[in-house]
Amino acid sequence: MEKEFNLSIITPYHEIDPEVFKKGFESMKAQKYGFDRIEWIIVIHNSAESYHTAVKELVAGYDNVKVCRLDNDKKTPSSPRNYGLKLATGRYVGFLDGDDSYTPECFLGVIPHISRSKAQIAVFRREAELENENLAPIVEKVLWDQTRDEIIIDREHWEDEKMFYGLCGMVTSRVYDRQFLADNGVWFDETVPFGEDFLFNLEAYGHAEKICYLPQLIGYHYFINSGSLVQSSKKDSNTLISYAQGYVKIFETGLNYGFYMNCIIQSLCTALSRFMVKNDLLDVESRYRIRDILKPYLDMTTRMAPSRVYPEKVAREKFEFPREVILHPEKWAEGSNDRDFMVTNEDNEGVYLSEQETLRGILSDNAGSDMGKRFGFSEILTVSGYQSRMPITEYDFYLPMIALTARVGETEIYTSAPISNYLVKFGSMRMPKPIPATEAHLKPYIDQFGLLLENNSSLLLYSSVPHYLKFAEGANANSLAGAVLAGYCLKEHASGRSYSDLFTTPEPLLFPEKREDFLYAYILFGLKNRKLSQIIAQSSWKVWEAFKLIQTGWRELCEDIENGDLAHLKVDSDSDIQKISGRLYPDPERARELREIFEKGFDEPVALKIWPSLSRIVAITPGIYQIYTDILPRYTGNVPIRCETFEYPEALLGIETTRDGIYKLDARDAFLEFIPVSDGKEINTPIQVDDVKTGQEYSLLVTNKSGFYRYRLNGIIKVTDIIDSGPDKGVPLFTYEYNTNNSVKLQGISVNEKQIYEALKHSVSLSGLTVTDYAYMEDYENDRLIFFMEFDEQIPADKEKILKIQQSMDDCIGRAVAGYGKGREENLIKEPVIRISNPETQLLYRDVIRYKLDLPSSNIPPVRKISSPADEKYFMKQSMEL
Repeated sequence: MEKEFNLSIITPYHEIDPEVFKKGFESMKAQKYGFDRIEWIIVIHNSAESYHTAVKELVAGYDNVKVCRLDNDKKTPSSPRNYGLKLATGRYVGFLDGDDSYTPECFLGVIPHISRSKAQIAVFRREAELENENLAPIVEKVLWDQTRDEIIIDREHWEDEKMFYGLCGMVTSRVYDRQFLADNGVWFDETVPFGEDFLFNLEAYGHAEKICYLPQLIGYHYFINSGSLVQSSKKDSNTLISYAQGYVKIFETGLNYGFYMNCIIQSLCTALSRFMVKNDLLDVESRYRIRDILKPYLDMTTRMAPSRVYPEKVAREKFEFPREVILHPEKWAEGSNDRDFMVTNEDNEGVYLSEQETLRGILSDNAGSDMGKRFGFSEILTVSGYQSRMPITEYDFYLPMIALTARVGETEIYTSAPISNYLVKFGSMRMPKPIPATEAHLKPYIDQFGLLLENNSSLLLYSSVPHYLKFAEGANANSLAGAVLAGYCLKEHASGRSYSDLFTTPEPLLFPEKREDFLYAYILFGLKNRKLSQIIAQSSWKVWEAFKLIQTGWRELCEDIENGDLAHLKVDSDSDIQKISGRLYPDPERARELREIFEKGFDEPVALKIWPSLSRIVAITPGIYQIYTDILPRYTGNVPIRCETFEYPEALLGIETTRDGIYKLDARDAFLEFIPVSDGKEINTPIQVDDVKTGQEYSLLVTNKSGFYRYRLNGIIKVTDIIDSGPDKGVPLFTYEYNTNNSVKLQGISVNEKQIYEALKHSVSLSGLTVTDYAYMEDYENDRLIFFMEFDEQIPADKEKILKIQQSMDDCIGRAVAGYGKGREENLIKEPVIRISNPETQLLYRDVIRYKLDLPSSNIPPVRKISSPADEKYFMKQSMEL
């Protein structure tokens, strides 16, 4: 009995590089929907025998794959697609071009929606990849509300302009009810040489009763190659005339169905016009013939209103450009220069506003975005109205929308302003989460960074390594610190000011070409400068690592300083090394001075011996980094280690006061709400800053200028005081307490990261040992906690001391968390255990993640709570029981 399939995919194949085709094959096998549930029909069209052999060998052994031969005089995908349609047996049918691929989640997302909605057509999104940088990107934006995952259109709720706007003609981003196509005689017109997808879809839409749109589902990966019809610029007269004649069929079909055709006519005619300009293969007589064919249709179009799909200058181009090229052949008979329709963005300087004014400005600026339209930002007049309309959100709510802006190039979904950067932040499962950032959002961070640099010579222990995103309106992927560094230097350069003297690190290392670990080079250039006044790092972990490297590698560092080279720098980036090599010169005097310091050992702090003017170290110090902050004084002595700002990629929240670890609330350009917390649980509805109380813990909701609204941050703060006089009267002071993602739970009892670290710190201090790093996890099978500890001593000799630490931590946590103590008394929670980790377990794991994800090491935080099987396996392997 022949197997029944729910879905058939048809692929027209014409002499495609087998290696390129293999990517599509791999994407089919990777379908989460199940490859064996899909009938794949590959129609090899007008191709040499070697291609038949290559395809058959590739798919051999898969019963669900049919490979067919079709040789005829047709030169478009229409003929092989029709051939495949006749063979298809699935309930639904889709079309995959031979050089493209599907995303793994495509059909697992599409099929349930089209089946449940009983639609005849389901529409999803396409992302694109360029074969080379010289090709034109094809960005497929839409007018649909992209905050929704599904939109159903039927005959009573027909939205013509949204349906037939932009690149609406692509069949590859759709799945069709196969029987619906057959019953209504919808086939590809094999006489239409260009734009056949449009004609097929217009016929299908003309008969459809219901269409399912999936604005957030990116299902198709479009490989833009130089051999495609769209990218090939030179067409002869007969070809272009045949395009125009095919357009007539397309336009007449849409007009006969009464569809909105304004955008389709202008878009296809603009494409044809680009083939016609500067084309010495197109004679004058043919230009006049094309004019006569298409003039009736161009005459009926009107200029489209500006939109996120077609901004004002693009909309103008689509209206005016084909009129000049097609309707005035005499102007283009001998070729002419194409015009520049690029859009110029204007910068808007922000001002500091009150909380309510800030919120009002954010809502007003983003009223035209999809988010603003969905939640009625233009109609909100009060904070309570905002809280009523806008639900509390978390990252997963934005994730599909961020994918559309970062991967497809969409705009104006969650913010009306252009995204300039995607800030890399790590989630609880050790996967990077891109946080969108506009220029207005980054401005307060950049301003604060500038204040930090004033009158200082700074050793910077990180760089800015942006990753350019081709389809995201020129945005970069970067760390928050990297984006701020780049923004600051760009601002200084634009103002004609030099910033090179502010850093010991030479400019090529501030902005290297590759994501290498340049810590050795940062330290070397820092050591050369005896007048260094501050060290700036992304975290105290990086500062700890830097001093450890000095302790273990001082001989090599001194040798390189003496010789004026980088002989001991171990990186693969030759171009970056060449750029900085010229900045070095032999300095035997400084090398001698440093050797004298280091040869005396590291039993006493060395920082002020190395740099007598060192006044502070600036780094993130609390939370997961507190252990490094606490042990750094063995190297830094009394040098202050300060955070200076309390910030997330989503918002800058506070400025550190003269008291270490206490911050003054300063959420400039963001609107905050506070939710009271007790024992790790939210106990009330959100309040505004005027209502916070001293001594109370709060979780935070932030509304920012990058498109996050009532967004829940995972950090918990505690209000310690409220300023009662002066210009800051009423402003809260606060401390950072813990990150909820790092809390553990046993028998329903939650223990947070701060309670765990305070128990560890107290217990270790009584033992005479030193713990340099740690992680922990819930052992649900045994109802206990497991702690993984790295000791300063390679293997602590005294087992009894470790057992005392274990007992002491148990007691400390029991006193701090009443529920835990009661659980221990009733034996519902068992005694925790300590496993001794190998030296530098955390650093090794960071490097594994760095190479796996191609990220700078300073972007990756240490593991505290072990949340995944992979993490558990690693830490178990790198540790031993007592």
